[in-house]
Amino acid sequence: MKHFEPYDPLTIEDHDTELVVAAKKREIRNILKSYTGYYDPFAELLQNAFDAVENRAYEEDVEYLPQIWVTIDIGSRQITVTDNGCGMDFDEFQKFLKPNYSFKLSEKFRGMKGVGATYLAYGFNDLQVSTKKDREAWSGRITHGREWVEDKTGQIDTPQFAMSFVSPHKQFEEIDNGTSVTIRLTGDGIRPKDLTWAGAADARQWLALLRIHTPLGAIYIEPDQPFIAIKVHVEVIDSSGNVSTATVGNPEYFFPHKQFDPVVDLREYLAWMKREIDKGNPPRHPKRFRNLTAFWITGDADDILQDEALFPVRLTAEQRGLVSELNVRIYFFMCYSIDLWKQLKEERLKLHSRAQFLRGGIQLATRHMPQGQLLQIPLNRMLGFQSITHIIIHIDAEPDLGRKGFQPEHVELARALAQRLVEQYGMKYRWELLRRRVGTVSMVKELQLEGWIDEQRIHEEKHPLKITKPQVFAPLTYLPTRSEPQVEQDVVALFNQMLASGIIRGIHMLSSSQYEQYDGLYRRILDTPYATYVYDPETNPLGVIRDALGSPEKPLTSKIRVLEYKFSMDALVEELSQQDKDAKALDLVVAWERGTKWSEIYSLTSYLTSDNIRHREFHGYTHRFEDMMSGTAVFNAIILKDLISYLNDPIAEEKRQSLLEDQYYG
Repeated sequence: MKHFEPYDPLTIEDHDTELVVAAKKREIRNILKSYTGYYDPFAELLQNAFDAVENRAYEEDVEYLPQIWVTIDIGSRQITVTDNGCGMDFDEFQKFLKPNYSFKLSEKFRGMKGVGATYLAYGFNDLQVSTKKDREAWSGRITHGREWVEDKTGQIDTPQFAMSFVSPHKQFEEIDNGTSVTIRLTGDGIRPKDLTWAGAADARQWLALLRIHTPLGAIYIEPDQPFIAIKVHVEVIDSSGNVSTATVGNPEYFFPHKQFDPVVDLREYLAWMKREIDKGNPPRHPKRFRNLTAFWITGDADDILQDEALFPVRLTAEQRGLVSELNVRIYFFMCYSIDLWKQLKEERLKLHSRAQFLRGGIQLATRHMPQGQLLQIPLNRMLGFQSITHIIIHIDAEPDLGRKGFQPEHVELARALAQRLVEQYGMKYRWELLRRRVGTVSMVKELQLEGWIDEQRIHEEKHPLKITKPQVFAPLTYLPTRSEPQVEQDVVALFNQMLASGIIRGIHMLSSSQYEQYDGLYRRILDTPYATYVYDPETNPLGVIRDALGSPEKPLTSKIRVLEYKFSMDALVEELSQQDKDAKALDLVVAWERGTKWSEIYSLTSYLTSDNIRHREFHGYTHRFEDMMSGTAVFNAIILKDLISYLNDPIAEEKRQSLLEDQYYG
């Protein structure tokens, strides 16, 4: 190893002052704010490694096998990425940690903003870098970077990039040129704090996740092709010290059409249709085009701008200009059920349910790598298509600092393209090609919701149901149902018993029918005195706080609203994904249990915790389901199992509700 003296990588010149260092500190804070994802350290390490091996491949004529080694040590909380790329000379080695300094000047590189190395050095508290070039090697280590950035007292000295003697990666000793970088997840203020959050424990699982969230998931949409083949080796050491390995011959995104069967390329189907029409034959779908799991298609800017049936999108003149300028490429995938995402994640890969994996949405990409979090497909109708469609939109544009996002007009173009393709392909080919979910809606689904509501309103006026002798009522202090529900009809019975007993108050039923698209219609009625609905932890734990009821006190009656019964919320999510029901039409869902599928497309607020009681707007409601992307309310719910548990032991149930929230969002 070549010897060098410790130095401050932020120093610009010998006469730098504390004022200059303070300015650099603010600059670094701004850089760190642009990195918000748990996969960001992996993405930066791999991005640099890919650039290094590709740069060497461009420059060398000799036979060269590009390789990258990734070691994830879960127990030691350590990530190491080593490449046999071009390496750094000593001048580059001294400067590469400076903010906004980059020696990547060609557009062939994945990153050119010069902030990635700064993020690695000062976003964490222990970074070691070893590099070889032209038979010389250097190794340095910087510690307490994040602690120094967050320190507002001035008590932590400016971190020094000091010489270290041994690279922690054995592969570094075996390569002739290249770089090895290790991050140790220590100290406070870092993200992630450890390597258990991903829900992955072996190399196969980690490889799948990295192919979705990092440059290891290289995205080449025809006619683009990778310049060279790169072999990537992933080694994972779990918390018990067990070692697993996985190797990929060439990086590629975890394209969903390669994970399921049977699927069809939509181009193949359309070509078959054209041949049949040209022959004068009425199309009779052969087996290979029936009851499919999914269909997919790719296209480039020319396909989008041709105004032909293959990519049926209508764009403004400005949008068409952007499509051409950004050289847009699209990958479109639609499957028949959101269950497929869960089956792939939990059953085939054995990943934890909280792992961020493939699901419906828009994945933006640039320079052949996924960039940022999934965006929601902005649909005004057929909302279920949002969760069964995975779209990649690749553009030739640089994101903001770090991995924050793209310019608003680029994002809006991606949303517009996705929306129009989903609406066109979903309506036209979903029912022609894909499997139907078992147990679809009943024969009279075509009856419009508005007509049904009008009919029930008229029926309510002409045929009111009243008992005029209050003395015949003898309220019980227990429920007639003596066992937990097993099917949806049990839920209906139990809920209505709770209404009659006054456990849940202010809901007046108008209609309940097994033949309509939705299960029931109801009104919310607020009678006086309001004290009937006011929250009291002992006598009325399902009530609302007094301030939410307004004043002066007067009877209030809502419009007729839609109610849905389910044994489990899973069944409702499935129906929404199949467009059997429209989430916008729902106001209240009554179910026995929450299930798990809701977490794929919704977040939720539990009214059964002390912090959220103030958010409960109506008596008896237990949860509010919200759009995962925007946070806006979609519908309220009464989860009877949680409600009963809360009434019997509010302290224990509140704790369980909090733990469940942590499981999905912590």
